[in-house]
Amino acid sequence: MRPDVMAELRAIMRGERVGMGGTAGTPGTLTLVPAQKCPSLRVFRVFRPEYDTAGNGHFEPGTSPACTLPLNITEAERAAIAIELGRVPPAYADSWAAFQTRKPGPVSEAEWFRAVDDIGRFLDEWARLALDFGWRPPDIFGPGGLAWFCAGERVRALGPDNAITASGRIFARQRSGSA
Repeated sequence: MRPDVMAELRAIMRGERVGMGGTAGTPGTLTLVPAQKCPSLRVFRVFRPEYDTAGNGHFEPGTSPACTLPLNITEAERAAIAIELGRVPPAYADSWAAFQTRKPGPVSEAEWFRAVDDIGRFLDEWARLALDFGWRPPDIFGPGGLAWFCAGERVRALGPDNAITASGRIFARQRSGSA
């Protein structure tokens, strides 16, 4: 493209040029249209608090929220929301809310986020059956529980003592005492 044409186009893009002769909108004229940002594009800033600066008390130092609920929502409110949505039985709701808001110290944030995602899918698909089979919150959310075993895989089958992931790995539930 010729340099003079490029310079003309740049000037138009910057809003420095307006119509040249004739009536605006007729052939052979330029009509200035102010540059506008697309209304569907928005700038998002990642916010991950190091600790609970608002004094709400539901984040431990070094943790950050794993879901998109507002930061000032309590664990009890999270549990109530999970029950209200109908996918998490009340027996798991408190543990699920705590699991989403408190990263265990020895695991990385990426592992924790993956575990929250895995168990969210598990609860959507299998929570009622797990409850019927007698799975307790520690079997799912505890250290060495199903949340940490899935490692990014979906559960494809569930029994009273085992869960099988999509790749065929078998999680053996550890029963302690009575179920």
